[in-house]
Amino acid sequence: MEAVSLRLSSRQIALLLSSLWAQSISPANMLENYEAIAHTYSLVLLFLRAKNSIHEVQLAFSLRSLSLMDEGPLVPALHRSLFTLAISMIIFSSKAYNILPLVPCPKAALLDKMAVNPGSVGASKAHGSKEDDECALKALSQIKIAEDHARESFATIIVKSLENLSESETSILREQLVLEFVPEDVCPLGAQMLVDATRLDFKSNESPEEAAVISATDDDTFLDL
Repeated sequence: MEAVSLRLSSRQIALLLSSLWAQSISPANMLENYEAIAHTYSLVLLFLRAKNSIHEVQLAFSLRSLSLMDEGPLVPALHRSLFTLAISMIIFSSKAYNILPLVPCPKAALLDKMAVNPGSVGASKAHGSKEDDECALKALSQIKIAEDHARESFATIIVKSLENLSESETSILREQLVLEFVPEDVCPLGAQMLVDATRLDFKSNESPEEAAVISATDDDTFLDL
C-alpha cells in the first residue's frame, strides 16, 4: 500500500487555524458546522503534534472565553454550542499531546454544567428558537470558571507535563499559553477555506481513506507521523 503525503506549511497551518476561528464565531452556524469544525480541529492536531505548536491550544482557550461573553452577534444557543466546541477542543488537544491530567477538568465542566450533546439539541426544541435560547442562557449563566479550570491553571498543568524543558523555556511557554489567540489578518472564509488552507499534496493514486502518511512542513523540512 503506497502512502499518501499530506503537506502543510507553517503559513498554511496559521491560515487553517484562523479559518477555524472565523468559522467558529460565525452567527450563521448550525449544529453541523460545529461538528465539522471539531472534526477538522482533530485532524489539524495530527499535523501540529510534530511542530511543537501552541496556537491550537490558544485557539481553544480563547473560544471558551468568547463563548462566555455576553456581548457579540451570537445568540445564546450559539454561545452554548461554542462553549461545547471549545471544551471539546481542549480535551482533543490534551489527548493528542498526552497531557492526560488536563482531560478531567474541562470534561467535568462540560458534563456538569451543560449536560447537553450538541448533536441532540433540538430533539425537543428547535436549535436557536426562543425556547432553546432561554435554556442556553440559563445553562451559560450557571457556568463559573473555577480557579483550577482557569487558563492559567491549565497552562501550569501543560508545562508540568512536558519534559526536558529548562526553567526559562517553561516560563516562556506558560506565558505564551495564557495569551489570546490572534488570527491572521487575512484568512479564507466560507466552505472553501479549508481547501485553500491545506492544498493537500497527494503522492499516490490511492484515495486518502486507503492510506495516509501526514507531513507538516517548515520550508524544506518534512515530518512524517
